[in-house]
Formats: sequence, structure tokens, C-alpha cells
Amino acid sequence: LLETLFGTKAPTVFPRADLVAAFLTGVTGVNANGSTAEMQRLNTALPTKAKGAQNNLGAAGCFLNGKLDTGLAGCDPAGFPNGRRPGDDVVDIELRVSMGYLLADDVQAPSRNTAFHDAVLQDSSQFDAVFPYLTAPNAGANGDGT
Repeated sequence: LLETLFGTKAPTVFPRADLVAAFLTGVTGVNANGSTAEMQRLNTALPTKAKGAQNNLGAAGCFLNGKLDTGLAGCDPAGFPNGRRPGDDVVDIELRVSMGYLLADDVQAPSRNTAFHDAVLQDSSQFDAVFPYLTAPNAGANGDGT
């Protein structure tokens, strides 16, 4: 489906150990905890980032050629898949991972560096820094809430 929608090639390596790590066991160095289950994991040993310093692509910014590098600019291991913050753009992250972002080279995943997205801009500026995190809704089309 993504090949049709985006006109790109899907990864050709099987089995997809990158998908198993991202969605089943956790990513080593980010949120792997030894269990195998589809669940939300949270590695509390990782430092948090201030709201304005968060990357909406979460831990995806910590990978280069399929390898974890926490020294990369934009690296934010405290973000998805390590937990889920309101400003994490989970759909964009999962689209990229599905198309091979965590794989090591372009032969295995010719589209791995393509910025797949759902055209919904999501970032931490849209949310408050304190609970309940969601900002007040817009007034509506008439400006009076209707």
C-alpha cells in the first residue's frame, strides 16, 4: 500500500528484524526490556527533554544507517517508541520504520531515508508542558465556539 501511495519501493529483506524490534521486543539502547509483547515500553533511565527541545520524531532521530547514535543532532531517545509524549508524531515514525528506516542500507530498504508522513504536523508547541497537556481548543468557525 505504501509503495502505491508514495511511489517508492518497500524493503526487500525478510524476516524484518527491525519491525520485530520496533513493535514487539523494543529497540536496544532505547526501550528493550527483555520481554516480547506488543505494549508501550518506558525506559525511565533515559533523561527527559524539555518541551521545546523535544523532537517530534522521537527516538527515530537517534539512528543513522540502522545504528543507534545518541550523539546525533536531533536525537531524542525519550520520545516514541520509548513512551508516548503528546508531541510525538507516531504515525510518521511508524510509516518510516515500516519502510525500513531502521535497516542498514539502501539495498535492503531503497526508501529508508524518505520522509514519509501523513501531512499532519505535530510537535510539542501544540501542547502544554503540564497536565492535562492539551491546549484549549480553537473557538470554532464563528469565533464564538459554535
